[in-house]
Amino acid sequence: MKRGRKRHFNSSGPSSSSTSKRTAAPPTKKGTLAKQQNIQKTPEILAFEQLLENITLKDSTEAFLPLTLEPIRVDNDEEQISDDQIEVSSDTSELMMPMLEDCESQDDFMEDEEEKVEFEVERILLKRNDTHFYFVKWFGYKLSQGTWEPLWNLTDCDRVLNAFEDRKMLCFKIYQSLPNKDEYKGFLDTWINGIITTTFIETCVLEDIFTKFCKNNKLANLCVENWTRSIESYPKISFISENTFSDEAKQLLETIDPPKILCSCVACGKKSEDNPCPCIKAAATSNGFIRSLKKTQFVMECNKSCDCSEKCLGKVFGRGRTTALILFRTHWCGWGIRTLVDIPRSKFVDEYVGRIKLHHECRNIKDPTYLFDIDSDDGETVFVVDATEEGNASRFINHSCDPNLEVVLVKGLHNHKDFARVTFFSVREIQAGEELTFNYFKHKLDLSLVDKTTPKCYCGYELCRKYLI
Repeated sequence: MKRGRKRHFNSSGPSSSSTSKRTAAPPTKKGTLAKQQNIQKTPEILAFEQLLENITLKDSTEAFLPLTLEPIRVDNDEEQISDDQIEVSSDTSELMMPMLEDCESQDDFMEDEEEKVEFEVERILLKRNDTHFYFVKWFGYKLSQGTWEPLWNLTDCDRVLNAFEDRKMLCFKIYQSLPNKDEYKGFLDTWINGIITTTFIETCVLEDIFTKFCKNNKLANLCVENWTRSIESYPKISFISENTFSDEAKQLLETIDPPKILCSCVACGKKSEDNPCPCIKAAATSNGFIRSLKKTQFVMECNKSCDCSEKCLGKVFGRGRTTALILFRTHWCGWGIRTLVDIPRSKFVDEYVGRIKLHHECRNIKDPTYLFDIDSDDGETVFVVDATEEGNASRFINHSCDPNLEVVLVKGLHNHKDFARVTFFSVREIQAGEELTFNYFKHKLDLSLVDKTTPKCYCGYELCRKYLI
């Protein structure tokens, strides 16, 4: 007599009792989940199937087909896409999700009763509203090979389930804080109804790219949330973890490097009455906190040629971002950055990286949005960070007239007196879910420069300058 294969799923990979290789693809399903598992239908399953039968197609502007879970794209020839925007995927043939009625039958899984096959759960992406069915992204498999699984199949998956619920609660907190919720209906699609939309798919693809990038560069996670139902606005940049240099900027720096002044550190962090480590009195601590933010215009860091170790207090900023962030799509301000965790006051958050250019190289750049001038002590700008085509998460930090971040210049990596790295520190405690912002402008608004084309500020601060100029 043939029997259906008993399936067990584990967040940490297949157990030692598994006799099948994990490389076998997660089985897709034909028919209902209850039939596949050869179990009696519970009231929850019956209610779930009834829910699917009663779902009607929304109007085409919402861009989804809940009945089949198959995403569709709504083409609008009248929509204009700006030069710095790109549609992540115009071909969704490999992104289509399995439909409930297109799953393999029980007879396709015929093996011995005692055999157990386990697949590693990488992430939980969705949960069907008022059910116990979760959409699973399997480790080592494409998003298009994800499957809907009942809770009882997700054994020993507390870690990924808790991570999903924590993120859901944080997203709910963010949604509650948004002033115009009608502009963010995608939140209901993803986190309430558990519907697979085109926007959701492309967001997942982008987040997978960021996950691999952050892991390879030893950075904290960068998640993605887009609740605007807009699919034409994904960023078109190359993500980098440290600055690159134009030929002219590199040549200028090399005329002065290697540095002439090195620190005398040998055993950093170990105090000695006879020979105390100078880094103990550094402006920043080993955990990335700045000692006196209000009095600090710049921070000195140890050079690459210094004999001190990577744990030196003077090399805090070279370790990269340790704060998990969310790349969040806003309705009026494009992409922004929110924090996934609480950030204490005076904490290093991130470095603004891009392509380092000389000031005269940027004169012909039409859109100066992502240019960051590195101000020297005498007020002259020699170097500019251009994050137009190359950058990291900090590129998307928006302006606010009441910011929670402050810019601090870090000197010492190169010996040129006018070169510094641009870093961000928190000026107050920042709660998880808050948007990260800094003040783009040091000068007061000149109303004589304002015209109809001047971009407006939507920060919402009562003393807002009103215009981004």
